[in-house]
Amino acid sequence: MHPLEHVIYFSTALVQWLIALHPINVLFQIHVAVVYAAFAHTGFERLMVGKRLGIDGGSYFHNLHHQHFECNYGGGLIPLDRVLGTLHDGSVESDKQLRERLRTRRKLLRQTQTN
Repeated sequence: MHPLEHVIYFSTALVQWLIALHPINVLFQIHVAVVYAAFAHTGFERLMVGKRLGIDGGSYFHNLHHQHFECNYGGGLIPLDRVLGTLHDGSVESDKQLRERLRTRRKLLRQTQTN
């Protein structure tokens, strides 16, 4: 993660301080954030314990972010990617849009380097 991402990601613990909860809650929130980040980056969407119990892990949305990196910056609940035009849902059409956006960015970069 980028250092700024760390600050934003762990800022959820600040909510505990703002509503004056016990410091143990802050420690719990930080531990949950660390463990979930590690679990979400394993590449598996669900950890199955037996045949019935499944614990949600990462998501396809987030795995696409790591596969292409130029898409899916927000989360499933945050419409950041729809606003920025970086949403990738795994479809062929989204893949074409991503490639076209990257081509356009490269052209602009080459133009600024030659000027």
